[in-house]
Amino acid sequence: MAAALALWLTVPALPASANAFSDPGGRGGKQDSSGDLVPTSPAIDGGQISVGATAQVVVLFRNDSGHPLTAGAIQLYPSSTVSGEVSLNQCAQEQLEAGAVCAVALSVKGLQAGAWRIEMLVRHTGRSRLSTATLAGQVTAGDDAAKRFASDIEALPDKLTFGDVATSQPLTKGVVLRNTTSAALDINAIYIEAAERAGYSLKTDCAHLGPGQACIVTVIWSPVLKGQASGIMLIEHTGPTTVTSVDLEGNYKPEEA
Repeated sequence: MAAALALWLTVPALPASANAFSDPGGRGGKQDSSGDLVPTSPAIDGGQISVGATAQVVVLFRNDSGHPLTAGAIQLYPSSTVSGEVSLNQCAQEQLEAGAVCAVALSVKGLQAGAWRIEMLVRHTGRSRLSTATLAGQVTAGDDAAKRFASDIEALPDKLTFGDVATSQPLTKGVVLRNTTSAALDINAIYIEAAERAGYSLKTDCAHLGPGQACIVTVIWSPVLKGQASGIMLIEHTGPTTVTSVDLEGNYKPEEA
């Protein structure tokens, strides 16, 4: 009897939360978060980008799953100060072996001065099915352009001035529209918003622009009323910013008889 009592006293007590069916290896430990397609750095410093400029940012991913996997579609969620698109997806070109590293390159364009951020989602055949990475940086501009906004369709010039005219003879000037992105864009509409008798009209055949391509819009001003005539030409397109604008200005000062 004494021996049985001594043996009972030497048995360590189990925690109140434990029972015969609990997993001793799972108590007090953390779940393993590795073992998938993971970015080598989950937070990437994209640096500084000037308004209107495009920078290339590379994100590296590593296969930590212990077996081959395949990467799929990539979705980007940029802040309003930048636009972003995938310019290279090496991870989706072939099956990624265990421990291998692949690269994804992003084209990031500065649209407006301020901090920028892009959330990146990558689908794959690993256990979690989805990997994320965050890119962040700063869009910079000069003091005189702190509120400048750059569109995917660049207009040259971005302000059309006809100056002072003394006759009602129509004047014609051109605006060049250039696709500054690495993807093709469609021009949905081009029109002028102005007073009914401002005298502005346009002609163009711009409909589709490949990467770096340009087209021209011809603007005609036929002065009608004495004084200043202002307006704005709007270009609606399929780029992330969706619209480009050009200010129009002229002053009709007819000569006195």
